Amino acid sequence: MTTAKPTQSSSPKGNSMDTRSLARWAFIVGLVIAFLIALVPDVPEVLLWVMIILGAFAGWSFIAEGEGEHNFLLLAIGVFLFQNSFATLPSLGELLTAFLTNLALFFGAMFIAIVVRNIVAWLRVV
Repeated sequence: MTTAKPTQSSSPKGNSMDTRSLARWAFIVGLVIAFLIALVPDVPEVLLWVMIILGAFAGWSFIAEGEGEHNFLLLAIGVFLFQNSFATLPSLGELLTAFLTNLALFFGAMFIAIVVRNIVAWLRVV
């Protein structure tokens, strides 16, 4: 009985990242930007656009089809619906509300990317 070793594909560019790894980092950076925007009252609009673009890329490439996709979509809907629920808390309420609002924007971009990816996949089948 022989044991097969997993094959590793080597890139001609050397040690480059694949699309899924880049999307994972886009997701992490988007979360960090959402938190930082919540801390700083006046941020440039370009930072919001960067967060939206990172969210769209992460949604298209990182969130896998199937159960993980469904779980993320439910999470995104929940964040959107309850983003203002902590607004009445003293001291931390404003920060939590700002963070959840930014997170809803980031997840919204991911949500739209997932929907578009699924529509494109459905059109390819037809």
